[in-house]
Amino acid sequence: MAALAAADHTVDQLPLVMGGRYALFGALLVAALLYKDSIVTTALLIGFTFLALVDTVIYWNIAPTRHAVTGLICALFALFFYSQRKVGN
Repeated sequence: MAALAAADHTVDQLPLVMGGRYALFGALLVAALLYKDSIVTTALLIGFTFLALVDTVIYWNIAPTRHAVTGLICALFALFFYSQRKVGN
């Protein structure tokens, strides 16, 4: 609660804040896919993986499964896009 107050947020604003966060993540992923660079997409998905794992730790005693599964999915897609990188010119 102190962190919310420090950021001038309230509990009732939290869904809007998180919704904005996830909308931005989705827009970044779409932009990376449209850019068609597998390394950029991989880097973004690794970042998403890290955030999901941090959320897993934060919610460990409450409901970590959704965050852990999201992190795993992002990691798998990161591996896929990394495997699609271009070699050479």
